Amino acid sequence: MPNVHRTQKLTSILHEEAAQFIERHAALPTGVLLTVTKVEMRDLDAEADIYVSLFPTGRIGLVLKELRVLEGQFREYLKHTLRMRKIPRASFVFDDTELKREHLEKLLKTGENIDGGK
Repeated sequence: MPNVHRTQKLTSILHEEAAQFIERHAALPTGVLLTVTKVEMRDLDAEADIYVSLFPTGRIGLVLKELRVLEGQFREYLKHTLRMRKIPRASFVFDDTELKREHLEKLLKTGENIDGGK
């Protein structure tokens, strides 16, 4: 079982490094704002899911494709930046929390019941 303190520290570091890496290396479309929202560690800290949110949300597919292409480069970046023996494999994942919130707001504005009118 991984050390909880180590996992928390690694999560925090990966969050910061991912944000910096994306800012420097990702070719985002003009007018798109991308934010690293959270990092979740898996498989005894061997893998990391890096969640990103996007505004406006209409370019999700294009941006995720760009980030997935950069995953290998991000791992190399981490090898040179972090002083660790084992660098976790990182995957960029879309955080759909904002989409869900927008959908709920839209439902509430139109007066529909969230449960489908039952």
